[in-house]
Amino acid sequence: MKVIHYLLLLILLLPFNHVSAQKLTDFVSYDTLTYVYKLDSKQTAFILGRSNIEDTSILFTHLYKTYPRSTYKDDTLPNGNFIIASVTREQINYRYFYKSSFQLKSRVIEGDVVVFVNDKKTRMNIEQATVEIDGIPVAFNEGYGGYSFDKSKINKERLRSNQIFLQVKVGDEFCLMRYNFNEGYRAKPEKNYSQQTSGISEGYIITDKPVYKPGDTLNFKAYLRDPKNGRPIRRKTKLTISEGMQNFSFSKKIKSSTPGAYLFTWPIPDTLKIDRNFNLNIQYTKRSIPFYHTSNFYLEDYVLNNNKYDFTLRSDLFYAGDDITFYITATDANQFPLSGTLVHYKLSIAQDIDFLSDTMTLSEVKRLNWFEKDTVYPYENLMELNIPSSILPKVNAIYNLEVSFTDPNSFERKVFVKQFTKQTEKEKVLTFQREDSVFIRCLYNLRDTARSYTIISMSNNDTLFKRKITTPYAFKLTPYTTKVIFIDKDSVPTNVDILFNKLDISHVKGKRSADSMHISFSFPFDEPVYYRILKGDKLVKAAKSNRLDFSMKDESKDAYTILFTTNMNNTIESNYYRITYVSKEHQIKISSTIPAQAFPGQKLPVTITATDYKNNLCVR
Repeated sequence: MKVIHYLLLLILLLPFNHVSAQKLTDFVSYDTLTYVYKLDSKQTAFILGRSNIEDTSILFTHLYKTYPRSTYKDDTLPNGNFIIASVTREQINYRYFYKSSFQLKSRVIEGDVVVFVNDKKTRMNIEQATVEIDGIPVAFNEGYGGYSFDKSKINKERLRSNQIFLQVKVGDEFCLMRYNFNEGYRAKPEKNYSQQTSGISEGYIITDKPVYKPGDTLNFKAYLRDPKNGRPIRRKTKLTISEGMQNFSFSKKIKSSTPGAYLFTWPIPDTLKIDRNFNLNIQYTKRSIPFYHTSNFYLEDYVLNNNKYDFTLRSDLFYAGDDITFYITATDANQFPLSGTLVHYKLSIAQDIDFLSDTMTLSEVKRLNWFEKDTVYPYENLMELNIPSSILPKVNAIYNLEVSFTDPNSFERKVFVKQFTKQTEKEKVLTFQREDSVFIRCLYNLRDTARSYTIISMSNNDTLFKRKITTPYAFKLTPYTTKVIFIDKDSVPTNVDILFNKLDISHVKGKRSADSMHISFSFPFDEPVYYRILKGDKLVKAAKSNRLDFSMKDESKDAYTILFTTNMNNTIESNYYRITYVSKEHQIKISSTIPAQAFPGQKLPVTITATDYKNNLCVR
C-alpha cells in the first residue's frame, strides 16, 4: 500500500492520553470514512523528532472517532492534537491537526527570551502555565509579563541541529514546539562550513530624486558598512547603472569621500529610452568575497505640474453649535507649501429650509454675502479654517462656501465653491472615545435626550458583550476592546474604532533629582502593568501592578530606567516602552538650524549645537 505522509504544522498542542495500541489497518475498511486519532505528548514528540508521520502502531493507539468523509469538519474537534487519516483507493493520507485555547508569542529583550502565553478567548495573559525549554523549567517573570530565560544558556550545538524544544502546559492542554529563536535571536557567528560566494553590504543608497528625465543630473550617495563588524568601508567600489530591456550598462570605479561614504554625479544621456526602471549596484570585494548594495530610479519624460490648490469641508452637514470647519492646501510644482498665497473665503445662503424665529429680515445682498474674510497661507502642508457657528442665522439652510487662492508672484487666481447644510435645531448623535471609556449622547438643541440603542463590544471578530442601553450612556473599555457598535431603533449601526495611546494611557511620570528618584504610573484598567526598574544596568525592582509610586534616595549620578508593557489589544510582546530618567546635570539639549525651504538636489548648511543644562557648549 502506498503511503503519503503530511506534516502541516510544527507547533503541537498535546493532551495526555494513554490507551492500548491497535493497528491502523484494523480500522481501515471503508474508503468513505475519515479516521481521527488523538495524540499524547510522547506521540507528538515522536512525530517532531522525525518531521513526518510514519505508518507505525505507536501513533495510532487512540481512535478518537470515525466520521463520514462527506460530513467531517476540522472545527468540530475539541482542543487537542490529532492525526486525520483517510483512504483514497490504494492510498492512505495522513495529516496533522491541532486546536488549542491558548497561543504562544515571544520576544527577545537584551539577553533574555520572553515567552508569552495568552488565552485565545479572553485575550488575557496566562501566568500559571508550566513552561520548559530543553527540559529546563522556566518561571513566570512579573517584570516582563512572560516566561523568561537567558538565551546564552541554550546549547548552541543542539540549537543548530533543531533539537531544542519548548514545552507549555495549561491545564490539561499541552504544547510542544521545536524552538529555533527565529523571532529575534541570532547566534554569534560560528565557523562557516560552506564557502560564501557573495553577500549584501550593510548601509544605504540614496538619490536626489526618485524620477528623472533625459538631460537631468543624477546625484548619488551611498553609505556602506562591513556586514561582519559594522565598520565603514574604505576601499574602492564599482558603481554599475544598468537597464536590461535596452541592454544598457554603465560602470565607474569610485573612491570614498569619507569613511563609508561614496558620492557620484552622473549626467543622464538623452539617448536613453524613457519609462524604464534603472538599477544601481555598488560593489566591492573583501576577504575575496564580493559584497554589493542595490537601489533603482525611474526615467520618464515628465512635466512638472503647476501650482495646486484645494479645499475640503470637514463635513457636508453641520448641526447646532458646530463651527464650519474646512481645510485648504496650496503647493507649488514640487509639492512644497506655497507660503504667502492670498486666501479669500466667502459664505452665502443658497437656500432657506426652515426659519426658527418668529421674524427675520434677510436682504438679497446679505444672502449673497453673509460672511467673508481674507487670510494668508502659511508654510504648512495643511491649513485649518473655521467660521464660528455664532455668526450664522437661526435658520436651517443650505450654504455656499467660496474659497479663492491668489499666487503672490504670478497673481494666478483659482476659485472653488462647495455646498453644505447647517441644521440649527436638530437631533445630533455623538459617539466618541475618551481614553479608557466610550460615550454616546443624543442632543436636541444641545441638550441630552433619551434614545434607545443596542451596544455591541467587540474584540477583533469576537463579541465581548451585547446589551440594550438608553442615552446618555458611557462605559469603561477593556484593554482588549477593538470596536464598539451602536445600533439605533432603525437598525442603523454606528461604529467606533477603539484606539489606545498605549504610552499616554499608562500616565507614567518620573523625576531624577540630585539626591532621589521617583517613578509613578496609574493604569486605568484592572489588568496589570509589568515593569522593571533599573539603576544603570542593575535591576532594582521587577513586579506587576496597575499603580506604582516608587521613590528611592540616591545621591549618585546613575540614570534610572523603567521598562514596562501591558497586554493592551492582546499584543503584550509589542507594547514595551523604555523611559530613562537622568538628572538635569547630565541632560544635553540638542538644537539645529536648517533653512525653511529646500529643493531637490540642493545642498543645505545645517548647524547642530549641543549644550548642557547651563546652556554651555558640550565639547565632547
